[in-house]
Amino acid sequence: MKRTTVYDRNLKAKREVSVSAFHFLFSEIVQYCLAKANSDAQELERQLEELGQPLGAKFLELVCFRDRNSKKDINIIECLRFIHGPLWKTLFNKNADELEQNTEEHDTFMISEKEPSLCNQFACLPKGDDYLNCGAFVAGIIEGILASANFPAKVSAIFKNDEESRKTVFLVKFNSDTIDGNY
Repeated sequence: MKRTTVYDRNLKAKREVSVSAFHFLFSEIVQYCLAKANSDAQELERQLEELGQPLGAKFLELVCFRDRNSKKDINIIECLRFIHGPLWKTLFNKNADELEQNTEEHDTFMISEKEPSLCNQFACLPKGDDYLNCGAFVAGIIEGILASANFPAKVSAIFKNDEESRKTVFLVKFNSDTIDGNY
């Protein structure tokens, strides 16, 4: 009887992760980071970003392996459109709602979700710690994807929770060196 290994599996096969499994795992990640950060919001967000970055790099690699026609996007706009569309759909089973360029700063872009990201929905935070933004994990994933595509940028997550709307905005700020030849 032949034993199969992880290397024998088809890379093209769609694999869906149970939402409840993601909820449980992400809650534990947040609890672990909270314990290490001593309830410091900036430290927690930094740790979540750091955890997301290698995932973004590996995720881009996996998507490129699965798609024979994939090619490295040659400019920033196309790379951001790829993240906003196909990559986002693969990650979250829907496209991001908006992709915009800041009118005042040509090196800054925004990816928006009208509904809070999965990370902000499923974060189990202690009472009184609702100011913590767990969307930093997704910001780290975006940052890892961009770095892997040779477009280094600083990505931050902003969660807006007011009476009118609840949305997560991922602010992507490129270095001036990155923008100059790749726009």
